[in-house]
Amino acid sequence: MNTTHNELLERYLAGQTTQEESAAFESALKVDLALRALYLDHLNLETALEAQAGAVYGLLDSAVEAPAKTIRGSWVQPRQLLSAAAGLVLGLFSASMVFGYVLPMTSKVIT
Repeated sequence: MNTTHNELLERYLAGQTTQEESAAFESALKVDLALRALYLDHLNLETALEAQAGAVYGLLDSAVEAPAKTIRGSWVQPRQLLSAAAGLVLGLFSASMVFGYVLPMTSKVIT
């Protein structure tokens, strides 16, 4: 394989080849196994680099957005307030029922 194949491969992957060069390169891919292996290696490398860059940018975007999301949201939701109020009412009712049942029993004097 010569350097013209490498240059042609780089221009082909960048989309900078003419129709004649593209046709010549594609016919060379069908014949030359080493060129085909180099072409697949370049494609795999580009795909891996794009995936890595996307992951890094995704992590950076989520790191930048995460504090903004926590600042915007309120720490007390309406459901939480409703649950706390229901628990308080149920607890006070239960406590008053217990006191109402037990308190008259303690005032009796047993001789």
